[in-house]
Amino acid sequence: MLPQTTTSPPDAHTDRSWRRDVFALALLLALLSIYAALRLDLSSYPAEDAAMLLRYAEHLADGHGLVWNVGEDPVEGATDFLFVVAVAVVERFGLSSPNAARLLGLAFHFATVALVYLACRRILSCGKLLSLTAAAFLGIGPGLRHIEAGFGTPVFAFFATSVFVFMWLLALGRDSLGMRVGFAIAGLLGGLTRPEGVFLFCFALFAVVVARGLASSRKILIMAALVFGVFGGGYFLWRWSYFGYPLPNAFYKKGGGALYFESLIESTRNVLRISLPFLVAMITSLTLELYDPSWGRSKRESETPDDAERPGYPRLRWLVFLGLPIVGFTAIWLLLSNEMNYFGRFQYPLLGGILIASASVIGPTWARLGRDLEARRSIHPKATQGLALLLAFGTLAYQHEKLGYARHARDGRYDVALMLRDYKDRNYTMAVTEAGLLPWVSSWRSIDTWGLNDETIAHSGGIGPDYLAANAPELIMFHAYHSPLVQVRSMDEWGKMVLTLDAYARKQGYILAAAFGVQVYDSHYYYVRSDFADSAAMVERIREIPYYWWPGPLSVNYAKVKIDLSSPLEAR
Repeated sequence: MLPQTTTSPPDAHTDRSWRRDVFALALLLALLSIYAALRLDLSSYPAEDAAMLLRYAEHLADGHGLVWNVGEDPVEGATDFLFVVAVAVVERFGLSSPNAARLLGLAFHFATVALVYLACRRILSCGKLLSLTAAAFLGIGPGLRHIEAGFGTPVFAFFATSVFVFMWLLALGRDSLGMRVGFAIAGLLGGLTRPEGVFLFCFALFAVVVARGLASSRKILIMAALVFGVFGGGYFLWRWSYFGYPLPNAFYKKGGGALYFESLIESTRNVLRISLPFLVAMITSLTLELYDPSWGRSKRESETPDDAERPGYPRLRWLVFLGLPIVGFTAIWLLLSNEMNYFGRFQYPLLGGILIASASVIGPTWARLGRDLEARRSIHPKATQGLALLLAFGTLAYQHEKLGYARHARDGRYDVALMLRDYKDRNYTMAVTEAGLLPWVSSWRSIDTWGLNDETIAHSGGIGPDYLAANAPELIMFHAYHSPLVQVRSMDEWGKMVLTLDAYARKQGYILAAAFGVQVYDSHYYYVRSDFADSAAMVERIREIPYYWWPGPLSVNYAKVKIDLSSPLEAR
């Protein structure tokens, strides 16, 4: 059994206490709504990967299925399965796909705020100030940027936080059929929203077993196996049959059986970024619990069987319970590359669980420390309350400043795509490395040359000239770390793909309409095939676009510089 982690106020379960909590939560949500209205820029473009999800959602809403290109085989490039389906459903009621995504994001974001507050108050019986601070910290956090960008991260974060809430309920002995079913269903929905949700649930399940012991966790394990075996297994078999392969397409591209130590480092940094004040406070509280001032010596130095049972004693089992889901979920990103980890969106779903775990330690330790200091007349009670308010204010100020204000800026990819939309009914094809805004806005048939949304490229290890020739795209666009003024700077996998596209375009006589960039070693190339009716007009229209590349100034078209472009680019 876990050590006592609550302060257990006398009226913790009275109707009056519930009404007070509901009122406090309603006031918090109202204030957060005002804050979000001031901080969100809903006129901004969806982020690149979010635009990919919206393309799938629109095709699904229009009855074409989960396809990247209408009329072609399904592709599981959208790893946010449940979110894409939800966006498609909401879109059917008349909303645009970006508005549907943002509406869902806001709803689930505020629901997660409510979960954190109620978990701190009703499960851990923490004080109102700590509970409100934890919930507000999440409310003004990176989730707002994910909503703005059109990602489904807040939806996944809600299910992830639900898993943590049930994990705590079960670990603290509130075991019932409803709790076991709720725990398993929350894990299943998280896994349907994002594949890594299955890993998060497994870590949480193991944490419950650590807290309760294997024997008393038997029914919980059986329910988890039943729910995931029947419903999860059914979905897995359907997905395999529908898409033709067992794992999401992006996993074949971003995983590949390699270890990505840079992703692990970035994952650790993101966990620290999103929760630093609470992690520091939790570690400090655990350290204080290891040393009891009233005894005057380290507990480890005088440990006895009775000492081990004292409330608040941070036994190894408790530490494993607290840390296993957080450390485990942080570590799994060693298996995947860190592409498009916008505002730490891959690690953000941990935030709710970290806040609840931190509150379970901070609340009792702070209360105990305050009582001890007051008993020794070392500090006045009012001073303790004032210090708590000051720490809460500082924590929220830290989160506010770290998030930053929204700064919507023009994106040349959006402007080009909007122009290309004029040709959407002419069955043209684009081959692009930037497979977000360009395909989504233009509605063209698209080849994602990186392979996240292309089964052939992802499963074969890369794009080749034969595949390009078979599709004969009217437009080739790639993001290069060079320009017509600077030769290739690197030959990683991305560089090899860019050279393949560049060499093919040159060999086939494509017209270099533009190489937009702010710096000579970072540019967006646009090649247009020269032998179709709209070729010349398209080249001119691309060149005329004022191309801004967020967040920089107006780009330079390096293709207009008079140099010899006849020789192919080669790696140094």
